[in-house]
Amino acid sequence: MTGDAIPVVWIAVPSDHARAFKALWQDLRLAEAIDPVHDLPEPVTIENFDGATLVQWVVDLKDVILPIVSAALTYIVTSRGEFEYEKGDEKIRFKNLKPSQLKDVLALLDRQPDK
Repeated sequence: MTGDAIPVVWIAVPSDHARAFKALWQDLRLAEAIDPVHDLPEPVTIENFDGATLVQWVVDLKDVILPIVSAALTYIVTSRGEFEYEKGDEKIRFKNLKPSQLKDVLALLDRQPDK
């Protein structure tokens, strides 16, 4: 991958939160008047090593969806979800995202994405 690659984020929440998170994402998209093309696709179900079942979405991190991702972080924290960022060779993962880590995630998002 080159340095010009679009950053990608992985958002994972417990499977029993999937419907609520997808609805929240859509509500946030509507509130921000963002095109429906940026709705979440169908999630991928993953089994965690501790037996938990998560659902995961992979999202291109474009300027247009930054408000949605930022607002959705609170939900990810309360559901003990995961957030992973990847761009080029850089990959940063937050498992069981905690409130104290939000400033780190926001700082990461603030320096990205490419225009």
